Amino acid sequence: MREVLGGAQQQLDDWLERFSLSGFVALRAYDTEARGSAPDGTLAIQAATLFVNVDVPDVGHAFAELRLDYLPEAGNTEVGLGEVWVTLDDPLALGPGALQLRCGRLDLPFGEYYRLEDPDQNRLIGFPAVMPYRWDEGVMAFADHGSWGFAAAVTDGTYSRNSESGIAPAATLRLHTRPIDGLYISASGHYVHEADQSALCLGGSVVAPVSGGAAGSSPSPEVRSLFGSLDVLWQVTGSLHVQASVGGGRIDDDVDAFDRSLKWWMFEPTVALAPSLDATLRWSGGGTFDDAEGYRLEARPYGNGAASYGFDLSQLQRLALGLRRTWQPRLTTKIEVGFDHLVATDLSGLPNDTRVFTAAELVVTF
Repeated sequence: MREVLGGAQQQLDDWLERFSLSGFVALRAYDTEARGSAPDGTLAIQAATLFVNVDVPDVGHAFAELRLDYLPEAGNTEVGLGEVWVTLDDPLALGPGALQLRCGRLDLPFGEYYRLEDPDQNRLIGFPAVMPYRWDEGVMAFADHGSWGFAAAVTDGTYSRNSESGIAPAATLRLHTRPIDGLYISASGHYVHEADQSALCLGGSVVAPVSGGAAGSSPSPEVRSLFGSLDVLWQVTGSLHVQASVGGGRIDDDVDAFDRSLKWWMFEPTVALAPSLDATLRWSGGGTFDDAEGYRLEARPYGNGAASYGFDLSQLQRLALGLRRTWQPRLTTKIEVGFDHLVATDLSGLPNDTRVFTAAELVVTF
């Protein structure tokens, strides 16, 4: 009997050792001017997320992200799944680390800032003005060999799993290199064949046909889009880190008058003021930069650009300065001040606007 119980206990112990559970809770307060997203201020759980990782012997590992409350994704309280995938460590038997394959719902490997979407990773509280990010369902092959690596994904391409237009095949490719110690450079490309709403988000706004505004509405139900991004992460000294990005691309409508070109950038130096205290300055922006052609850009979480300007926004810029203090390895607080500057198209007749924001955040990880 002891042998039976001992064997069962050993099997249970082995099974439990394959699982790891982690997560974070972030409480955020922020305030904006009258035209921003929180003119009367707001205090809420910004995100509460659980991560489950499971080792699958001789295969790889599985991962699931349970979003218990995630304000940036829906603008209200919700429970749902983020990333959910299975990774095969060596599907072609090329040797450990030679090539991995990931299947499921995965973060699109476009640019680098999507890695900092979660508040425990973000050096500030808000996001860059036009940050490309979000997940999609599909398959991704990837490898990292130290000095170089790649990620290539083929995915569904649409924001909604219930899209009336069905699958809009998307292809994403990222190449990266580490030419010297402390310097990482990547180049990314993302193409969506036809989608009514793209899976890729740009600062909270999906790519869709122009609808409303001074330029009118496109009769097309879907658009094609091609974007590229060049990203640099550089640990300049022990106390200075710089992350920068420049990107852009073309949204192709069947009606040429509703084609749009977008550009964006982000420059973010971080200085360590003490072992547990750092300061970050972030300058970011984007848009069409065309007086006659605007596009819908939300500029989450502060800007409220889509509600204020719709497709009549030609450009926006955000300047933010913040302090981050790590009190304990799993307890962090942040404060942030800054402003958004939004510029309308000439056709719209809407006024340009500068909107100041302030924010504070508490993040606990486990």
